[in-house]
Amino acid sequence: MNGKNFLCASLFGMFMLAIVCSGCEKNDDEKDNSVKSVVGTWKYVKHENIYDGGVREVDVPSNVWLFSFQEDGTYEEYNANTPSFRMSGTYVLDSDTLSLLRNEKTEQYAVALGNNGQMLEMRWTIVGGDIDSEEAKTTLCISYYEKQ
Repeated sequence: MNGKNFLCASLFGMFMLAIVCSGCEKNDDEKDNSVKSVVGTWKYVKHENIYDGGVREVDVPSNVWLFSFQEDGTYEEYNANTPSFRMSGTYVLDSDTLSLLRNEKTEQYAVALGNNGQMLEMRWTIVGGDIDSEEAKTTLCISYYEKQ
């Protein structure tokens, strides 16, 4: 193969590779780890605890809990069945970390969006919790919220 044919074959190969790669789409169920905004109202739909050893507990709430995040950096957490019970504070979203400040205490969560931005996942870890033993355990907690 002479130099001109090799150059044409190489350019054709790169062109085909560009076409194939541009046709790839992101799966809608994948999580977006570069969360840009949580503004809006989110309904609590499920909670999971994953303990050391892989034991998993899933809880579906019987009450309607909502998080409402405002553009001004404030939030409210409340039970729709008991409107008088409300907690509020401020929040900061930095990439994939959501920090909630309430009553001079800060809680931090790893967050991701899924289902085209319609599902918010909040994760945190508890060290020292246990499920039937005296041993210290690590528990991964995950709460799921649907956009309203």
